[in-house]
Parts: sequence; structure tokens; C-alpha cells
Amino acid sequence: MHQKISGFVRGLTTLPDLMNKAPRRPVSGVHFNEIMFERLLVIGTGLIGGSACAKAREKHLAARILGYSRPVESAHEAQRLGLVDECLPESPTAEQLAGVCAVLLAMPVGQYAEVLKALLPNLPHDCLIFDAGSTKGNVQHTVDKLSAEFPDTQLEKRFVGSHPIAGSERSGPAAAQADLFEGKTCFVSPGPQADSWRVAQVTKFWKAAGATVRSMPAEEHDHMFGAVSHLPHLLAFAYVGGLLGVGTGNRPYSASAALEPAVQLFSRIAASSPAMWVDIFQANKAVVLDSLNDFEHSLHALSMAIENQHKTGLALLLAKAGSYRARWKADPVGLNERAQVLGEQSRLPRLVACAYVNSLLRTRHSRKFMLEGGGGFRDFSRIAAYTTPTWVEDCLENKQVVLTELAGFKNSVSAIKQAIQDDQQETLYALLNNVSAARKAWPIAE
Repeated sequence: MHQKISGFVRGLTTLPDLMNKAPRRPVSGVHFNEIMFERLLVIGTGLIGGSACAKAREKHLAARILGYSRPVESAHEAQRLGLVDECLPESPTAEQLAGVCAVLLAMPVGQYAEVLKALLPNLPHDCLIFDAGSTKGNVQHTVDKLSAEFPDTQLEKRFVGSHPIAGSERSGPAAAQADLFEGKTCFVSPGPQADSWRVAQVTKFWKAAGATVRSMPAEEHDHMFGAVSHLPHLLAFAYVGGLLGVGTGNRPYSASAALEPAVQLFSRIAASSPAMWVDIFQANKAVVLDSLNDFEHSLHALSMAIENQHKTGLALLLAKAGSYRARWKADPVGLNERAQVLGEQSRLPRLVACAYVNSLLRTRHSRKFMLEGGGGFRDFSRIAAYTTPTWVEDCLENKQVVLTELAGFKNSVSAIKQAIQDDQQETLYALLNNVSAARKAWPIAE
């Protein structure tokens, strides 16, 4: 009897060894402070990827976090900052990838195909793959192509598209924040063949990160964020570009605009990563250009009202935009009080923001847009709701100055638009890089 009991006890001591050797499927419980993934690989360790790493560590969502980045220096920085436990080399082996049960893609979507082609043959064929990219339709197209190229990987079942609506004009691992996703919305856009339990795992991960998760088809997602995210970024880049004389070499409006707090809010997103936005503008090119076309129609209407001294028409256009923008969700009170500090340098940003808001009203999704936009969207458009008694008269009395500023802005828009249309990625990057650097150098307004 003693021999049987001691044999049983010896058997129990070997259970941990057996558990370590057994493959682990991601945990499917309901508590967020449990390990979901034994080994989580995050590809792209900048703002979004680094923040996901920070939250996964804080919430103990992963037993071990691996970082992979191009360039590799970014992953090494993430490791120095404690965001990841180890960095993978540029061409990791099957042995180095063994045990990975989830992969988060957090780099520009244009790099997905190249990176996945390099990693898929060596990744475990049952691991979950999900992303945080700003576009979804082109990503699903990439997944479909790779699924045909690597049929044994069953990528179409393992991949789940997602997009947390969180960000900042800052970039890189040093910008990572564990609370970046708190209170934000994350859209999940799974492909038609994605396993439902994997969709549930992605939903659970983003909820654990603090986000509210909603499902949205890829096409609808790209249309919406082309309007509420991609276009405002393009216009903010163009506004600051106008200060630099983009498109003509002339500087039609003064850099003293940088000192006005409302203008700083309007242009904040122009300091964003140029490489990321080149990628996004190209990935969602058709929607961005369609949205820009709507905006140009709205801006033309304002320009003609000023050109023709049409006081009533201008007042109606500005009031329409201001009234609509003032109703938007999650904005601070006191817009009119803050308007008292606006000076002459705010004329152009206000006209651009009003034209932008009116362009949204041209679509049937206008109400949905006003509920879904992120912080950059709200900051860019907020100045449209600022009203002063002499706003219309001020524009008309300074007609020539305003029209000159509008012409400079339009030239800057045209230069960016042309680069997007013609797929001139190097030209587009150079434009956005100069703008981003200039905006980052602005003094912070009191």
C-alpha cells in the first residue's frame, strides 16, 4: 500500500513537467488578470505595439512578450524600456518562434505581406494572428492572397483584423502608454472564414486593454475612417505645409498662427509619423481621394461666398458647420468663451474646419461619423464650433488676405493630393516629413 501511495505522489511531481511540454491554447476564461497567451509576439514596437505590450505586461495577459521590428533597433529600445522580454532577429527560426500562440501586427499595413511571408513558414500553424492597422479592406486582401500562397497555414481562419482608435502625434517605443486604449473604441473586422473562437480572443484582449469593442465590416470601416481620420490628417498636413510654402514656394500666411491655442489643437495631428501616414494614404487611397473631393466642393462654396461678398450665404455655411460641430459627443464646454482668444491667424483654420464639417454633412453617414471620431478628429474640427459676433464681417472685410491664405492652402492640398494619386511615395514622404518636423518645432502656446 505504501508503495502505491509513494508511486502516486511521484506521479504528481511530474505533472508540471508534463504541463510545460503540452501545447497551450489561449485561455478562454472571463477574467482579464489571467494569462491569455504563453508567448505573445508583437511585430512593430512603436506607439501602438509598445502600448499593447505595456498593457499586456500590466494585466499579465502574456507570460512572455517577444518583440520584432524593422528596423531591429526599435525592438531593442522596447526591450530596454521593459516593454518586451526579448527581441527576435530579422529572420527568426522555427525554434525561436516555437510556442508563440498569438501575434499582433502593429506596423504599417503596407509591410504586412513582406513580414508575414518571412514568418509564416516558421510560425506555429495554430497561433492566432491579429492586427492594429488603420485600414482593413487591403489587409483582408493581403490575407486572402497569402492564404492561397501558404495553404497549409490556414491563415484565413487564424487572422482577425482589428483597429483600436487610439494614437498620438508621438511615435516610437518611448511614446508607449499602458493606458493608451482605456476608454477608446476598438473595431474588429474579421474575414468571412475567421474562427469564431479566435474573434472572441481578440475581443477579449482589447477589452482587457480597456477598450470598448465593436464589430464592423472592413469596407464600412475604411469608408468611415477615411472621412474621420485620414482626411483630417491630410488637411492638417496641408495647413502646416502652406506655412512652409508647399506647392508654390510662397508663404501666404504667417507662422505666428503657431501661437494661438485653438490653431495648435487644429494642427496637432500634423506632427504625426510621416511614414505611417504615407502608408495609410496609399492603403485607403480611393476613399481618401473621394473624401477630399467632397471637402474641396465645400471649401469652394465658402471661397465663392467670400469672393462675391455674399454675407448671408457665408453666414449660413459657417453657422451650419458650427451648429453641427457644437453638438458632437465628448467635447468640453466653453467653446465660445475660448473663442475670445482667437486672433486673425485663426481665420484660415476655422474656414478649413467648417468646410471639412460641411463635407461630412454631404454623406449619409454624417451622424455616425460624429460619434466615432477619435481625439485627433475632434481637435482638428473643434475650431469650427467657435463663434464670434464679427466672424462673418471679419472674413469679408479682410477678403484679399483670406483669399490669398485659401489659395496657399489649396496649393499645399494639391501637392499632397497629386503625390497620392500618382503613387509617388518618396515625394509624399518628403512632403509629410518636412511638415511633421516643422509642426513638432512649434512652441507650446500658453
